[in-house]
Amino acid sequence: MQILRLNKRGVAILMALAATSVMLAASVVLNRKIRNTLDSTATARDRLVLAAMASSGIDVAKALLLKDALDNEYDSLLDAWADPTAVNEALALASFEDGSIKLTITDELSRLQVNSLVKYPEMQKFNEPQRAVLENLLREMLAGQEVDEDTSPPGIVNSLKDWMDSNDGEAISGLSGAETGYYQGLDPPYSCADRPIVLPGELLLVKGITPKFFYGDENTSGFDQFVTPFGALNSQAGAVYDGRININTVSLGVLKAMMPLGMEDLAEEIFEFRTEAIENETADVFSTADWYKKVPGLGQTTIGATLIAIKSAFFRIRCEAELDGIKLTVTAVVQRVAAEDSTSGPAEVTGCRVLYWEEN
Repeated sequence: MQILRLNKRGVAILMALAATSVMLAASVVLNRKIRNTLDSTATARDRLVLAAMASSGIDVAKALLLKDALDNEYDSLLDAWADPTAVNEALALASFEDGSIKLTITDELSRLQVNSLVKYPEMQKFNEPQRAVLENLLREMLAGQEVDEDTSPPGIVNSLKDWMDSNDGEAISGLSGAETGYYQGLDPPYSCADRPIVLPGELLLVKGITPKFFYGDENTSGFDQFVTPFGALNSQAGAVYDGRININTVSLGVLKAMMPLGMEDLAEEIFEFRTEAIENETADVFSTADWYKKVPGLGQTTIGATLIAIKSAFFRIRCEAELDGIKLTVTAVVQRVAAEDSTSGPAEVTGCRVLYWEEN
């Protein structure tokens, strides 16, 4: 009987220990869930704060661009929106007790407007000057690389045209273009857009444009650094892309592509001349579209007049917000828009319309 009582006590102790272990394990799991919930809530809260901070930075950039439109009749890298010191001074007005924001503004028309490859409003034929610039750019980017018919400059140009043109009975441009029949054979299948390209990433859907070519790597710049889908101007026939590139802000790579064939090296002379004018703060140099003709040694070389602009309505804003070691980057493309009721003289710019917004 004594042994039986001891056995019962031992079982009771074991059961108590087992129950305690279960309760302890449950409390650990519950504690972990609560902690994870609190962490998720804190992360969500911080992300909301970061989004608000970045949005404030975008608003500061819009204000700078609107003031610039009132102060200047042309856009150059001497403007306040392109001056890091002026940008930081403007950001100081939107400072936060916790966290910080960084802001960069670039001229979107320093890039090649990929939608200008076709003529508007029909969108069935090549815009030949723009075709030449795009092929020059692709030729420079792909120099020394192994390419096939699809990924060669003519192949990519033909596929881009087919992606945008419409009402052509699915006719393929050249031997390397691609219409819906080609894209339906992919996995997953999709259709050719037959309209202007809307978003930058849409270019990755076009035959011949690979992710490596589009994004680049640590040694080479990607195609997305040189082109833009934005730049549409309103006309009686609807949206059109004239393809004019701001020579006051254009990158060296695109400037080379704008030069007549065989004259690409002269782009470096123009770029250096512009850099010196910026360093000397001689803004008046950039008030006319033919300022580049003042470059010593340029001779009779000219850039097509239909390719050049000195004023822009489209800008890319990149705002990086940081709080407690967490970062959020917002990239926005905006268009300066004018009052629609202007009856005489140039319409006054009254606001910035957001065309694109991306958070990372």
